[in-house]
Amino acid sequence: MDKESRERVTATMADGTLASDVSPPADALDRIETSATAKTLSERPAFLNSTLHEIAFVSTLTFAAVLVGANNGSMNIALPHIGSDLDISGPALNWVVSAYPLVTSCVLLLFGRLADLFGRRRMMLGGTSWMFIWSLVAGFAQNDILLDFCRGLMGLGGAAMLPSAIGLLGRAYQPGPRRNKAFAAFGSGAPLGFVIGLIVGGICAEWIGWRWIFHIVAILCCCLTALTFVVIPRDAPRPEGAKKPVVDYLGALLSTSGLILLVYSLTAAPDASRGWKTPYIIVLLVISVLLLASFLFWQHKMGMNALMPLSIWKLPSFAAVNGVVFLGWAAFGINSLYATLVFQDIEGNRPILTTAKFLPMAIVGTLVNVIAAFIVGRIKGRYILLVGLAGFTIAPMLFALWPRGLIYWAMHFPALCLIVVGADLCFNVANLFIQSSVPPESQALAGGIFNTVTNCATSFGLGLAATVSGSITGDSTDKAALLKGYRGAFWLGTGLSAVGFICCCLFVRVGVAAKRRGKVEPKPKTEEEMVAENLAEESGVKTGMGNTGEL
Repeated sequence: MDKESRERVTATMADGTLASDVSPPADALDRIETSATAKTLSERPAFLNSTLHEIAFVSTLTFAAVLVGANNGSMNIALPHIGSDLDISGPALNWVVSAYPLVTSCVLLLFGRLADLFGRRRMMLGGTSWMFIWSLVAGFAQNDILLDFCRGLMGLGGAAMLPSAIGLLGRAYQPGPRRNKAFAAFGSGAPLGFVIGLIVGGICAEWIGWRWIFHIVAILCCCLTALTFVVIPRDAPRPEGAKKPVVDYLGALLSTSGLILLVYSLTAAPDASRGWKTPYIIVLLVISVLLLASFLFWQHKMGMNALMPLSIWKLPSFAAVNGVVFLGWAAFGINSLYATLVFQDIEGNRPILTTAKFLPMAIVGTLVNVIAAFIVGRIKGRYILLVGLAGFTIAPMLFALWPRGLIYWAMHFPALCLIVVGADLCFNVANLFIQSSVPPESQALAGGIFNTVTNCATSFGLGLAATVSGSITGDSTDKAALLKGYRGAFWLGTGLSAVGFICCCLFVRVGVAAKRRGKVEPKPKTEEEMVAENLAEESGVKTGMGNTGEL
């Protein structure tokens, strides 16, 4: 409060009379401000009518992340059965897995921006409905072309759901303990969903048929659509006189086409006739780099009307955090796939036994997220990231050093526990940090950027790992030769995450997640804050929230 306000305070009495000449001690007003701030930030958002409504709100958004993650993991264990049933082998079989994350990673940025401009709830409902349709069709596919096509279109649904869910959650909560817990719950969704996908895929492949994977996804999409319709508040109406949203269509075309060609090249290169030296792979890589460079130039020219305003990358540690998570997530993708190959190809485990070996990941992941909810507000995020990256580094190292025939509990069990510790801690801290760095009007865009990074990291890691493994194994199908190739992939994962660990030590500066329990002193606006305000104005999105049932 200013000096004049301190000298003359108007107090409202219980009987409605005014005492206009009350002069409390100077620090009393500070205590009132501190108390009011703490109360505001510790309460649930005003548009949520009860604690039950809040639990349903966070659970529904987490459910979306689980469903997206499960679609990424569900094919791994079931892949041999799908290949046998549809007579698919070699590179064609790999596309059953790759089609979904390829499409998802390429349109996350666009869909995140569209969600911010036109409504996150609308985008969420559209994504769940779209995924339902193509999951249903995929369950009846009779050839690999239709199955790959459906998997790719399912990826569009996932790309619409994930940034919308992140945006809704980030928009709802102010920085503080309540936000930390909500994001910890949401952060468990994608890694836990991946593990659940592995488990469901193994059970279906072993007992009821791989097609039931898609039938189950369709049923879950119906449930999520209903929950979203009932639980998630309506998108706030656009204020009268607000500027019409500007959609950067050329930026969307350049970014989407560039990412599609890049991710396709990374995915297809290991199976091409001459690997990375195959002419069409080189051509596609060059074109993708040119398209992405053109995209960055166009974003600079468009300024605040850009699909991805480049000023977002100037935020402190924003680029560094995304970079180290990229390296760690590449190791996570390598470890998840090649662990499955070790269990099935080297040890000869049936799908149900492979599924059982992945079960500890789900249990440990749940415990880690409960712990994360309490430590993100007490320990610097940089230290938590370092612990996660250490888990990413040690897990593939244990697989690489595993001598054939050693029992599961000696090295595989701790490795699987460590990899999920890395995934959950890094996802939680990075996601919370990124959402806290941008204005409410750009929450879904930030979520789209972050999830584009993690999806591209998976494709990048698996593409390099397949090249390394293939160069070691050659044409041999002998288990000893296969194991050498798999070990090469694990060492690659170890190296990538180790680089991420070093970069985190050198470049990342993430403190304790905001508690905001006390008074917040006003600060001069930084250039980034002024850019954020301009972004909000251009978006034309309503910034207030109240007891209106709208968000």
